Order: sequence, then structure tokens, then C-alpha cells
Amino acid sequence: MKIATGTRIKHYEILSALGAGGMGEVYLAEDQQLGRKVAIKFLPAEVATDERARQRLLKEAKTAATLDHTNICAIYEVGEDDGRSFIVLQYIEGETLAARLKRQLPDLWEALAITAEEGFPCYPLFEGDANLASLRNDARFILFMAKLKQRWQHYDATL
Repeated sequence: MKIATGTRIKHYEILSALGAGGMGEVYLAEDQQLGRKVAIKFLPAEVATDERARQRLLKEAKTAATLDHTNICAIYEVGEDDGRSFIVLQYIEGETLAARLKRQLPDLWEALAITAEEGFPCYPLFEGDANLASLRNDARFILFMAKLKQRWQHYDATL
């Protein structure tokens, strides 16, 4: 179910669609209370009533909320509207990881060296893991993806 431009969700006004995939539909919105742009990620309509999908979305929000990094969006709110769960997150302008990879491959050797120095294991990085992140420093981004994976596993064990 596509959300029309101008639709209000709580105190957010939908400005445009940013993208969609298997785990969500993301929209650019204006926070009417604070006067800032935000991104709102909704569960896709076909899984909106699936409790496991809702739990995964909540787990994603909790995991991301524990991290503080320029390439990881801050989480502002978790909520529900008309039976659809959503996350309100920081909107960061910039290219997606998929676009970045098409334009130029990052120096992965440097990234792997930094993650090894920090004592974090390296995990596969998928294009969809960074849809709203502007990639300012590839090595630091991959390091934080490793930290995110580590924290995700912690939350997975507690559910």
C-alpha cells in the first residue's frame, strides 16, 4: 500500500517515497513539530499484521538505537499507524551504498585492516544494509556494520 504525498502520520507529513524492498517501504517526511526532514520506514503491507515481522522491525530499531555513528541513522521513534508498524529515523542526504558501488568500489583492504585492528570479525556487507547512509568513510562504515552485526546477534539471543 503506497502512502500518498501529503498524508499525515502523527505529526509527520509524507513528502515523497524514497525506496522499497522486502523489509520495508521508506518515505521522506517533514516532522511538523521540530521542522526537520525524517525518514519513515514502514513494514510492507503484505506483512503488516505478521507479528514476527513486527518483532524484526522493533529489533532493527533497538539495535540501531544503540549505535552512534555518522553513517548510521539515529532512531527517533517507533510507532504504529492504521495497523502498520514504522520506525522514524534520521534522514541523511547522500548516495546509497548500491549507487556508490556502481560508481566506484571502495578500498576494502583498508577496511578489513581497520576492522582487524579493532578486534571485530568481518561480515559480508550487502547493498541493502545502507540504503539511507551517506558513505563518508568506507573503512569506518564497515567497522560499524561489524559492530551492528555483533549487537544484532545480542538482541536476537534475547528475543
